[in-house]
Amino acid sequence: MDENMDLNKQDMNMNENQLNNFMEAVENMDLNKQVFEKDNELESDTEDVLQEFANPNAVIEEVTDCMKTPRATLYEQNETPGGSIYWEPHVEGIRIPVEGTWYDTVDEAIDMYSKYAEMGGFEVKKSGQRLTKSGVVKHKYIMCNREGVPKGINVDTLDPEYSEKQKRNTTTHVTGCKARIKLVLDIVSGRYKLDQFYPKHNHMLIPKEYKHFTKKQRKMTQAEKMFVVKAATNKIGATRAHNLLSSMKGGYEYVHGTTDDFKNHQRDVNVFIGESDAQMLINKMENRKTYVPNFTFQYRVENSELVSMFWADEVAKCNYKEFGDILSFDATFNSNKYNMKFVLFIGIDNHRKCVTLGFRMLLHEDTKSYMWLLTTFMTAFLKEPTMIATDQDGAMKRAIKAICKQIYNETDLKERFDKIVWDMFIEPLKFEEKWAKLIEDFDLQNHKWMTKMFNIREIWIPAYFVDSMLFGLMRTTSRSESENSFFKSFTSPGATLVSFMMSYESAMERQRYRQEALDFKTIEASPKCETKLPIELHEARVYTRMIFSLVQTEIIQGCWTCTIQDLKINEGCETVIIRDKNPNDKTTLNTKKGKEQEKKSGTVAETARDYKVLRIIEDDDSLFLLSKDERRMDTYVEKLKILLDEVKADMPNPASRNTGDVIGGIFSTSKPNQVDVKNPTKVVNKGEHLKNEERLKSEREKAIKVKAKAMKVCGYC
Repeated sequence: MDENMDLNKQDMNMNENQLNNFMEAVENMDLNKQVFEKDNELESDTEDVLQEFANPNAVIEEVTDCMKTPRATLYEQNETPGGSIYWEPHVEGIRIPVEGTWYDTVDEAIDMYSKYAEMGGFEVKKSGQRLTKSGVVKHKYIMCNREGVPKGINVDTLDPEYSEKQKRNTTTHVTGCKARIKLVLDIVSGRYKLDQFYPKHNHMLIPKEYKHFTKKQRKMTQAEKMFVVKAATNKIGATRAHNLLSSMKGGYEYVHGTTDDFKNHQRDVNVFIGESDAQMLINKMENRKTYVPNFTFQYRVENSELVSMFWADEVAKCNYKEFGDILSFDATFNSNKYNMKFVLFIGIDNHRKCVTLGFRMLLHEDTKSYMWLLTTFMTAFLKEPTMIATDQDGAMKRAIKAICKQIYNETDLKERFDKIVWDMFIEPLKFEEKWAKLIEDFDLQNHKWMTKMFNIREIWIPAYFVDSMLFGLMRTTSRSESENSFFKSFTSPGATLVSFMMSYESAMERQRYRQEALDFKTIEASPKCETKLPIELHEARVYTRMIFSLVQTEIIQGCWTCTIQDLKINEGCETVIIRDKNPNDKTTLNTKKGKEQEKKSGTVAETARDYKVLRIIEDDDSLFLLSKDERRMDTYVEKLKILLDEVKADMPNPASRNTGDVIGGIFSTSKPNQVDVKNPTKVVNKGEHLKNEERLKSEREKAIKVKAKAMKVCGYC
C-alpha cells in the first residue's frame, strides 16, 4: 500500500514537472511570436520612413557606410531561456580549467587560469581563502576581476553641508561576475584539486584588438622603466619617450603601458628619491670610490646640508695630464632643482675639441666654496695648470656702461677699449701707452674700477701672457660657454641630484665617444700630403687629422709666402732672417672655413653613424635573417619564450619587482634607512644685478610693461 502511494506521488511530481516544462515552452513560443511581430512592425515602419524621402537609396547608402565603420571583434555570446545574456570564452592551444584536475601548488593553478583569462579576454584577481592551523592554504578562489558589487556614493547637493562637494563622473568595473575557480587542498597528498569551475561571464569579454590595454599588458617591463629614466637623462619627457619606443617597436600595441603609465613611473621615481636625494648620491659616489680604481670624490656639509661636491674619474685625470696646460673655468646654472652651480674645468684635446677635466657642484659662489674647490682640485690632479681663463665679461660690460652713459653711448669709448684689451698682437708697453691715452682722453684718472682693472692687468690682458704655451687655443671662456650649452641639452632645471648625475654620465659618454670616433678616423686612414717635404710626412704620422690640416696649411703658406732674406753664421750659430710677403696678415690657424670645414665635420658624424648602424645590424642579425621567413620567425620566437620560461623556473632568487627595488636598481643605489646629509636648500643665483639693486625680469613682465605703454595715435584720433 505504501509502495503504491509513493509511486503515485512520483507520477504526480513527474506530471507536474512536465506541465511546467510545457508551460515554459508555450511562453517561449509566445515570446518568439511577439518578437516576430515586432520585427514585422519595424520593417513596415522602416518602409514608411523610406517612402518619406525623395531618394531612399541615399539613406540606404548612409546606413551601409555606417556599418562599414570598424567594429571590435566580439566573442561568442549566448542567451539563456530566461532571456539573460552571458559570454563564455573559447580558447585553443592552451590548458583550460577542468574540474577534478590536480595541481602541485596554488601558484601553478593561478598561472594556468591567468593564461586562460589572457587568451579568453578577461582579467583575474585573487579572492578569499581559508588557511589551516599551520598556515597552509586550504581553500582558494581565483575570480574574474569584475566580480563584486559597485559601491554607491550618495551626495545630496541640496544639503548645505555637501552643496559644494562635487561628485566625480567616473565609471565602475565591477558587474557581479560569477566566473571563478575554486581550489581545495587534499591533506593526504598535499596537492590542490580544481573543485569548481564557472566559465560564464555576465559582461562582454575584451576583444583581441584591445588586449594591450589590460592591466596585465600595461605592466611595464624593467627595460621599459629603464628606458623612461634614460630618456629623461637626454631631456626627453615621458610622452616623447613613449612615442619613440612605440616607433622603435613598430606600434603602440607592442609597448607595455600607455603614456600615463610612463608619466606615473617618472613620478614614482621622483617620489622614491624625495628627501633622500643628497644621501643617495653620496652613497652612490662612495660606493664607486670603493670599487672604481683611481676615483676621487669629496663633499662638504654645512648644517647637515650638502653644499659642495667634487669628483673625478681616471679618464678625467688622464686627460688632465695630457691636455691640462690651459683651462677654462666657468659655472653653469639651472642644472638641478636646488640651483647648485655645476662648475666645469674645460681643456682642449688633440682634436681641438672640448674635453671636461674636472667636475664639481657648489651651492654658494663665495670665497670659501671656491677655496675648497681649488684645494680638492689640486689634491686630485697634483699639478697646477699653466693658465686658467675665467669669465668676467658681464661685470666688465656693466662697469664700463656705468662709467657714464653719455660717454658710453655718444663716443668711441667702447670701440677703443675693445681694440686695446683684446688685441693679442699688442706688446705690453704699447698697451700701457694706449691705456694711458684712453684714460686721458675721457678724463677717467680718478675712476676706481678702471684703476683697479689696470693694476691687475697681468691676469686678464692678453698682451701679458701671449707668450704662454697654447695660449692661442683658448683666449676667452667661449669654450666653457659651449660646454655649458652641451650639458644643458642633457639636464633640466627640475632634476634631482641623482637624476642629474645620470644626465652627466650620459653627456660624458657622448663626449668620450666623439673622441673615440675622431681617434678612429685618424688611425684608419692617412692624410694626403701636398708637398714632398720631410717635415710634412713626419707631421702626417704624429698629428691627428684636425691638427695636421692646420699645420699643413701653415707649411703650404710658408713655402709660397715666406722667403729667406739673409743667412749669417757666427761662431757656429746660424741666424736666418725670414721675410713674409704678407707682413700685415694676422690671420690665425683657423683659415679653412665654409663648405670644406663643414664637409670635414660631416665626415666624422657619418663615420660615427655608420659605425652605430653596423653595430645595430650585428646585434639584431638573427631577426634580420628571419625577416622574410614568417614560419621560422614564429618558431624562433616560440623557442625564445620557452627558454625564458625555463630560465624563470630555474631562478632560485629572482629579482624583486617591488617599485623601490626596481628604481634602486636603475640608479645603482638603494634608498637609505637613515639620512645623515639633507638635501640642499634652494638658493637664488648670485649676480651683479643684485648688487646694483636690480633683478632679472621675466618675459611675461617685459610683455606686460610693453602692453601698458600708451599707443601712438594719429592726428585725427
